[in-house]
Amino acid sequence: MIGGVGSSVLPSVMSSPANVSRPAKGGETASDPVSAVEYTLDDSWYASTGTDYHTTNAWHLGTTLEAFGKRLDLVTSRMRTIRPDIADAPYDLKLDQGRLVVVGDALDERSRIWLEESVNGDRELVRLAKDFNELAVEVLDPKGKNAFNTKGRHYDKLDMTIDRSTRFVSLLKQVESTSPASSWGWMPFQHAAGLVEEQVMADTYEYQAKGGTIELLRRMDTPSFYARF
Repeated sequence: MIGGVGSSVLPSVMSSPANVSRPAKGGETASDPVSAVEYTLDDSWYASTGTDYHTTNAWHLGTTLEAFGKRLDLVTSRMRTIRPDIADAPYDLKLDQGRLVVVGDALDERSRIWLEESVNGDRELVRLAKDFNELAVEVLDPKGKNAFNTKGRHYDKLDMTIDRSTRFVSLLKQVESTSPASSWGWMPFQHAAGLVEEQVMADTYEYQAKGGTIELLRRMDTPSFYARF
C-alpha cells in the first residue's frame, strides 16, 4: 500500500491510445498529433482548450501520470521487500531541484532519507515526474502561437512554482477515487489537468495567505479551466 492508496496506485482503466504522442515544442509539427474530435468526451472541454497542440498536451499529461503511477508501483514493490513499514507509510512526493522529496511527517529522518534515495534511484520515475510538471506548465500556461483565449484566466510564471504545487501521490489517489459513473470513469487519468490545476490553485491561496510573494500571476476570482469537469 503506497501512502494509503492500496495495493496499487493504479485503478483498472482502459489503455491509452497508442497513437498519442507529445507535440513538438515551439510550434513545430507534431509527429502524430491528436485530433480535437477523436477522443471527445465532452466537446465543451475541447472547445475551451482551443488548439490541437494544447489538446494533445492535456491528453499526454494523463498518460504521463499513468506511467508515473505504474513506475511508482514497481519501485514501491521493491522497497516493500526490504522495509514494508516505510514503503506502506503515508507520504506524498514532490519535485525539488530535480529530485523527488517526501512530503509529510509520518516518517523519521532516517526513514525519509532512505525513501527519497530509493525513489530517486529510479531515473525513469524521476524523469516521468519532471515530464509531468513540464507538461502541466504547457497545459495551464500556454504561450505564443500555442496560447488560446483564457478569458482572463492564466497561470503566468507557473514554471517557477509548479514543482512546489504538484503532489504526485495525492494525484494518484484522486485518480483512483474517480467514480465509474462520472464522465471520466472509463479514462480517469485524463482528468489529470483538472486535478493538478486544483493543486496549483490551493497552493497559491495557501502561499499568499502566509505572506508569500504573489509570484504566480492569476486572477483568482475567475473559474478554473477544468473545475466543472
